[in-house]
Amino acid sequence: MTPRSPYRARGEHRTLDAAARAETGDSFTTLSDGTTHYRLDGPENGPLVVFTPGLTVPLGYWDATAPHLHRRGLRTLAYSAYGRGWSDRIPGPYDLDLFRRQLAELLDATGAGPQPHIVGASMGALVALAHLTAPYTPPPPRSP
Repeated sequence: MTPRSPYRARGEHRTLDAAARAETGDSFTTLSDGTTHYRLDGPENGPLVVFTPGLTVPLGYWDATAPHLHRRGLRTLAYSAYGRGWSDRIPGPYDLDLFRRQLAELLDATGAGPQPHIVGASMGALVALAHLTAPYTPPPPRSP
């Protein structure tokens, strides 16, 4: 029996490579643990609302909500957690530290600024709270 990738859905068979990801029309960034799928939309200078996903939902979960915020002048950042949507399926534990690190690094990579509004659904609420109460500090660089 071939081992399954972490969080691979039954029937999921596409390789998550650059060609497949290009079909989405969305954005991707490589963080320390892998590639993250995200969508940054809305007025460029609007206050940012970050949608932090639950464990089982990709970024499309927020598609019905984001346009309402855009019309009110807010910018939105939605992303898929590792193991979901077009984000990487990574080896290792899928735990709070991983998802908190993903959020912190994504905010940095997208230039989100110091105080975005953060909205979380299900486990995403726990990730948001962990981020807000104990922001992620990257480890010091390793010596060669």
